[in-house]
Amino acid sequence: MEIIVFFCAVILTFSHCEAGRRLPAPTGLKYQWINHLTVKVSWSWSRPKNLPQNCTIEYNIYELNLQNMTRTKIMMCSVTYFEERFLTDRMSSSLEFSVQASNKHCIGWTESDPTKITVSTRKPHVELVKNFKCVLEATKMNCSWIPVNPTENLSFIYRHCGKAESNTKIMEFNQPDRRENWKVFTLKAKWRYQDICVVVQTEHSMQTFKPKFAIRTPQMEVKENGDYLTLTWASPDVGANCSWEYDVFYTICSKNDQLTAREHAQIPHDKCCEYEIRYSVKTDKYCPLVSGDDSKSQVYGAKRHCLDTATVVAIVIPVILFVCVMLSCYCFRRHRHIICPVMPDLSDFFKEMMNGNKEMKTPAVNLYKPVPERFDSEKIVLVPKACPPAKDPTSPVCP
Repeated sequence: MEIIVFFCAVILTFSHCEAGRRLPAPTGLKYQWINHLTVKVSWSWSRPKNLPQNCTIEYNIYELNLQNMTRTKIMMCSVTYFEERFLTDRMSSSLEFSVQASNKHCIGWTESDPTKITVSTRKPHVELVKNFKCVLEATKMNCSWIPVNPTENLSFIYRHCGKAESNTKIMEFNQPDRRENWKVFTLKAKWRYQDICVVVQTEHSMQTFKPKFAIRTPQMEVKENGDYLTLTWASPDVGANCSWEYDVFYTICSKNDQLTAREHAQIPHDKCCEYEIRYSVKTDKYCPLVSGDDSKSQVYGAKRHCLDTATVVAIVIPVILFVCVMLSCYCFRRHRHIICPVMPDLSDFFKEMMNGNKEMKTPAVNLYKPVPERFDSEKIVLVPKACPPAKDPTSPVCP
């Protein structure tokens, strides 16, 4: 019994020691909204006296989702505060965070318990506008949107998505658009390859977001280049330091295809087909996202009935073979007696010989008779031999 009590005491003492080696939790959490977009959360932390000096303390920051009962790690820092930008699509009227101290290069010390904090927004975040889009031009940006409630009095603030309040500018607009319920505003500012954040407010609510950047769809030129069609586009008025990608969708002889290109593109050219081409443009991954609306379908060429080489070969060769076979059959039937003559039955012939018949019967079958050769008869004419001149008058004369 005494031994069991001793072991229990050792286990309790060991567990107490392990619990005492957990890092203390952060305390005194508080928050402050630096601007409409950025919140700063700070806290205090007391370092234990018996914590080795080589231990480095870091703080894990988690964003809590109370609906799904999940947490997402958003950063790790070595100071006792953090700053983070939050837009409406990430929150409603409040945010929930937890801060947890952890160690580095410390043996026997575990991370602390998490400390939670609820961050309330200045105003409840709701959707006040939709389809907010800014069309970029060389020296300005034309922005348009649709108010969710046209009767509400909205105020707009736009700024580069940074922390400095000096970047904040107020939008003043009262320019109606020809489209029903649309509002427009022209920003007299050149796009500088940075994201812009917009704050929309009413007296009791607000909305923050990044607007969608767009450009006017550049014109496309189509040229024939041998067996290919070359597609080229005019350079956009903005984004000279960005690379533009073109998504091309085309239909050739009722067959759909697509490709992605940069400055130009080439597609196979079939003169017998009609082409229907449309495209869209956007920046690559190294620039803030700027895109253009899908272009209108551009028709090139006309559909004609053409026979390609493969079709011609597939039609002509069988016809030639058929004609050759028919001619061969005709010639064979017509000259069958020459090509395949009828051979006599020699059994009857030898039978007559064995019976000793003196008179040979004509075989019942027709024997092969060679075709008589044709020749021209020639008439031989004797020509008298010429006599040499006589040297001696008394010599006999040549007959």
